[in-house]
Amino acid sequence: GDGSNASTLRREVAAFIEKNAGLEIATTPLAEWVRWDAGTSIASYVRRISMGGSWGGGIEIAAVAVMRGVNVHVFETTRDPGRFARIGHFRATREPAGAGGAAEQKD
Repeated sequence: GDGSNASTLRREVAAFIEKNAGLEIATTPLAEWVRWDAGTSIASYVRRISMGGSWGGGIEIAAVAVMRGVNVHVFETTRDPGRFARIGHFRATREPAGAGGAAEQKD
């Protein structure tokens, strides 16, 4: 790992979201995703996620994919013990603004 812990990563993600409100995720700016998902502004959202006590969702996963330059696969357990199903894939892309940005691909 890179030596970061959950608190550090949370602060890094919050700062990234705040500084990159116009970054397109699946052709939609982060600010729009925040408004649709949380019903609030980037500033309010960043304050809330910076404090902790909440789970990261798609917005944070997409931000981490871009920040770290990694693909993130999301799995959940199935009804079969010990088996998992991939339910999402966030690709790390650093395309120019207007070209798409990181994308979530549902499986």
